[in-house]
Amino acid sequence: MPITRADWIRIKMMDRYQEQLEAKARLRTQFGRSVFISYSRFDQDVANEISALLTSMNIDHFLDRKDIDWGEDITQEVKAGLRTCTHTLLVVSPASLKSSWVAYEIGQAAALGKVILPLLTHPSLELPGFIAGLNYKVRLADVRAFFETPDGGTEELASTLSSLLSFFPPDLHTYSYCVEDSSPGRETWRSQAKVPMPGRGGDGYGRITIDATGTLPTLSISYNEKGASYVVHHRSHKISFDEQHNWISVFLRDVNNDGDSSHTSDEIAANSAFWLKLVELIRSHICKAIETPRSDPDVPPEERGKASLQVSQ
Repeated sequence: MPITRADWIRIKMMDRYQEQLEAKARLRTQFGRSVFISYSRFDQDVANEISALLTSMNIDHFLDRKDIDWGEDITQEVKAGLRTCTHTLLVVSPASLKSSWVAYEIGQAAALGKVILPLLTHPSLELPGFIAGLNYKVRLADVRAFFETPDGGTEELASTLSSLLSFFPPDLHTYSYCVEDSSPGRETWRSQAKVPMPGRGGDGYGRITIDATGTLPTLSISYNEKGASYVVHHRSHKISFDEQHNWISVFLRDVNNDGDSSHTSDEIAANSAFWLKLVELIRSHICKAIETPRSDPDVPPEERGKASLQVSQ
């Protein structure tokens, strides 16, 4: 059966939508730019110039002479540097094209989906097949110009933040920092009022917890919400970062006292820098939502802004 024009347009629209999703995912995985400098030891002077330039621009970067200490396992340190970087800057020279280490590093970077930035020391060099299709630069000024452009993931950060905040309780402004439920590295905010759930356990308080006791923080949201008639919904959400897959894992669960239960999960492609910034913004949003106005005469001066003060420590 032939494809109609309407079908063709629909297919193209879906393809375009998929391309937009992939473009946004790339921005999230490249957020908080960090550079791995891949080079041959014969090009040490060029690598040092690049390192000095990135340092002057406050761009985090990995350079073996700078980041691998005496006695450390070179292979493991290189793997760690490649895993955590967003961009791999390849110094392309006659020497680096013959280097087995450079070939290994670029192979690892490509497998990890890193952005590879070739910088040619000799513009007349013929590029090998694995980077022949990549746009290249030949001047340090080009490196500066590239990293002076704003981080493309910033706008996507705001969009993702807005999506995650939609899972928070609607009465967030009534929550307060809970010393009893908090501990070093673990911050908890609790609702001031209870919403009991007939026939179910729990004390009826809503809680939001940022647990930073592990490698990366985890966000937990739990609260009861009244529905129609006598129905009460228990929302239980967990949002964390999966380092193995480089994505934000979102798990949402809804149970009510009628016995109905549903859950859904999703993954948002990102890097750890994106997640850490997101948690920082979420913490700031919570503090702003519950902060007591300084003009409130019923609150002692030493208590005003206590929630903001506690979480900033």
